[in-house]
Amino acid sequence: MDKVTFDTTELDAWADHLVKHNSIVRNETTAILRRAGRAAVRDSKKWVNTSGRYTKHYRRAITMTEMPGGLAVEYGPEIGYKQSFLGKILELGTVNNPPHPHMIPAGETQAPIIEGAVARAVLRALKG
Repeated sequence: MDKVTFDTTELDAWADHLVKHNSIVRNETTAILRRAGRAAVRDSKKWVNTSGRYTKHYRRAITMTEMPGGLAVEYGPEIGYKQSFLGKILELGTVNNPPHPHMIPAGETQAPIIEGAVARAVLRALKG
């Protein structure tokens, strides 16, 4: 019976390369998400209509939190701030009030920016 052998030297080198550059991609991705989160908060605050007397404190309630591990951010009205409860009402509307989307569009604006920046970070690491 003949033996078949495989030379996995190049594959092993590729695996070592990926492991070595994983932390670089992770750190860059964390920074990318942090910038995108801040931009989404900025845009949300800019786009929300708080001209009414019942919403004058709402803008200050929109914040960003980095999630543990650094690969996610959460933004929106933070519980505990004045008028933070208005988030869903303003974003989605009610039976009596039309919607005033500001958080969802801000996130959607950042999505292609995040995708492109992460793709470039991964390509840099792979070429590394």
